[in-house]
Amino acid sequence: MSIEKHTKNLIYKKSSCIYYCLYGDIRYKEILHLSVLSLNKFFPKEDIFVFSEYDIPEFNQYCNLITVEFPQGYAKPMAYRLILGKILLQKYDNVLHLDADTLVFDNVDNIFSCFEDNKISFATETPNNPDKIIDQYWAGPLLDEEDKIKYSNVDSLCCGVFGFNGSMYENLEDIYNFICECEDSGFSAICRDQHGFTTYVLKNNMYNYNLQKYVEHFPKEESTGFKIYHFAGGVCSGNKYDIMKKFLKLF
Repeated sequence: MSIEKHTKNLIYKKSSCIYYCLYGDIRYKEILHLSVLSLNKFFPKEDIFVFSEYDIPEFNQYCNLITVEFPQGYAKPMAYRLILGKILLQKYDNVLHLDADTLVFDNVDNIFSCFEDNKISFATETPNNPDKIIDQYWAGPLLDEEDKIKYSNVDSLCCGVFGFNGSMYENLEDIYNFICECEDSGFSAICRDQHGFTTYVLKNNMYNYNLQKYVEHFPKEESTGFKIYHFAGGVCSGNKYDIMKKFLKLF
């Protein structure tokens, strides 16, 4: 797998790109299509990447489709997005990951300026979801009692939208390896890679909430001024495709 054919005209590194991953449930294809269409209005096609285990040639009119063999497992396939982000850092200074169940409603160029060295930028689901980082859907299952007390006031870190700059190049593989170790040790994840991902960045102080003012999770049916809406939950959550399609028509 190589991005070279998609970036062959680049002599110098470019500033920013956005990427998605598509694997597993093919129903995400239709949801992803809506997301890429919304992004196309505000971001250049040549800097949008979809890493997919499916060959979907029609996507090439909206983005760079790169077919990838994802690793087997429960958390490992999703965690592999960190390795793909590292590959993109060979050509770009700043990289933003979007889940398929996101919609973009405004220019996102200034989002990249909020990335900090040696940090991954997230947005918490608070206040729409009051969970803390120590709860079961986040780092909780991998924290001991001392850690749970230490981090009891830390808000959740949603892994559906996150971004980083080149300073994270080496760390991304370390996070991926930690997630794989969790799975190989027999840890049964509820939310695929989210437990290992949030635990690692939490305990190594590699996170911030700098995407908070740009991303809304569980959006309502009125414009709230956010640039990115994230319809969190599984592919079947609340007839997600129809909900996202309705939002596209509304805004």
